[in-house]
Amino acid sequence: MNPKTRFFKSSKDIKQLTNDVIKIIIQNRFSFISLFNSLVVIILRMRVRIAVAKLKKNDSSNDCNGNMYIPFKI
Repeated sequence: MNPKTRFFKSSKDIKQLTNDVIKIIIQNRFSFISLFNSLVVIILRMRVRIAVAKLKKNDSSNDCNGNMYIPFKI
């Protein structure tokens, strides 16, 4: 399994992500700063999706104190 695509169950998720990128770029009218901001938004969305996928896949991700493990810092 390719590690880059292991969190995407189908090509539908990849198409949705591509559509998100295109929508954000079009809405921001191609200025460099907003392009950078849209890339940051996409990266954050990816990290949230990966975190949710890990939590769904691994429901026993609570530590001994009952705290839920989130794999990135906010």
